Amino acid sequence: LSQQMGNVYHYYVAIKLLLENNNWSKCEVEKLGDIALIDKNNKQIFNIEVKHHIEKNELKVYEEEFLKTLSNWFDIRNLFDENTKLILMTTSTISANNPLKNWNQYDSNKKYKTLQENQTQKNGTTYVNMVKYFHKINKNIDELKKVLAKFDIQHSLFNILEIRNEI
Repeated sequence: LSQQMGNVYHYYVAIKLLLENNNWSKCEVEKLGDIALIDKNNKQIFNIEVKHHIEKNELKVYEEEFLKTLSNWFDIRNLFDENTKLILMTTSTISANNPLKNWNQYDSNKKYKTLQENQTQKNGTTYVNMVKYFHKINKNIDELKKVLAKFDIQHSLFNILEIRNEI
């Protein structure tokens, strides 16, 4: 059920984006990611990954929600031009002491450093998702930094019921 709610949520977010802005000519859902907004020249303006949680959740650098999104974008990075923005839209929150708090203000070097500094747990072991996702894409740092430069986070979004009522 939560997977189906997540799929419906993608469409709700796409509808909300279309109602709010007309700077693009086409919206594609579940084709080049969750949501791709395309301009009149058929160039991708935004590639958006949408994550919905029924329960309260805080976005963490080492969690799958964040790292799998980054890894997926890294894998399809050749589909983006220099102006494409990559946006993780999530109902997860980011607290004041979270390393992701100022993510959108960071340049690619600071984003990369944030990833490097948050790989290990307090006991010294590396988080499983870091090994699964980050270590795989960390082999090409220059390409990874190009993806990181495009990557912003919109957190604390409306849940599925709130967004449905808004649109």
